[in-house]
Amino acid sequence: KVSKIFQNFRTTCNNVQGAFEGYVYPRHISPNDTFFLYRKSFCRTLPLVYNKSGFSDRGIPVFIYKLAENALDSPIMNPDNACYCKNTNKPCLPSGLSDLSPCYYGIPVAISLPHFLRADPDLLNKVEGLRPDIEKHDTIVKVQPDLGFPIYVNTRVQLNLVVHKTKFTPRVKPFDNMVIPVFWLQVEMTQLPDSINHLLDLLVFIVPVLQKTIMWFLFLVGFSLLLIASIGYVWISQFFNNTSPLISKNMKKHEKLVNVSQMQIIPLTNVHSIARGR
Repeated sequence: KVSKIFQNFRTTCNNVQGAFEGYVYPRHISPNDTFFLYRKSFCRTLPLVYNKSGFSDRGIPVFIYKLAENALDSPIMNPDNACYCKNTNKPCLPSGLSDLSPCYYGIPVAISLPHFLRADPDLLNKVEGLRPDIEKHDTIVKVQPDLGFPIYVNTRVQLNLVVHKTKFTPRVKPFDNMVIPVFWLQVEMTQLPDSINHLLDLLVFIVPVLQKTIMWFLFLVGFSLLLIASIGYVWISQFFNNTSPLISKNMKKHEKLVNVSQMQIIPLTNVHSIARGR
């Protein structure tokens, strides 16, 4: 029993490493990065993958992320979702659904994309009036890649009631083995406060220009100092090279004068004796 518990802990369903709530992203992200969005209401993590690059309404460069197309696939199509289907008494939900019952006291509910977008076609055939549209029903997140700041967020999710085979309820019998859409909601962040917009403009447009300007200014100053030092070194070297022959010539002249002139040094005692002799 203990080994089974530890085996369940090793599954991707219980792995929260690298998951985040979507408020702040890492800085300097790349198109190869995949982010795992965690929401308590989802009862799981959902992968966000890079879709394309673009610009916001204010001209800020962004990376556009969308929910992975196989995020809600059945375990047959996506083995990473096998750990979300552990109930041996009931079959796994079809593609496009994620079971929420383990987090909501066993209530048979599941989430999906609105209008069963990217879900099993059988779900659409049993419900009339559904028209899935990628532009209207997909989840989109726009992130500034250098700062890791979300510029635009549009999360769309649908809540469904999963009806299994019922007993002793004739009125519910027609809904056996059906997934009934209850409602779908959209959480959208389209605009940021002016203070944040001004800060983003400063960090995205002005600061990089200042950094390059200061970098080139310091480079020119350093190069100028190096050039001045080199010129000074060459000038001083030439000055000493030109003055050294004159110094050597003057020293030779003094040596000749000293050699030619005859000098006699007489101690003072001898001077007194000579004076007495006279």
